[in-house]
Amino acid sequence: MKIESFLLSEKGWVPNNSRLPVVFYRGALVGDANGLADQFEALFEGHGGSPDWRDSVFDYHHYHSIAYEALGFFAGEATL
Repeated sequence: MKIESFLLSEKGWVPNNSRLPVVFYRGALVGDANGLADQFEALFEGHGGSPDWRDSVFDYHHYHSIAYEALGFFAGEATL
């Protein structure tokens, strides 16, 4: 597993956070597509999260002013 982190700078109306980084765990889980989705959901639930959806992310900009967001990707690419 490779751990990477980076900060997202302010982007107009999206404030981001200059102190808390995005943490990216490359290769954290292994398995096939269905198994990985289940593993991500179990991992998030084990840390108090709730898996609210699969197979898509919003295609518009948004942010959470008083919460965090955890995303699990096992194929493809994304832009933050």
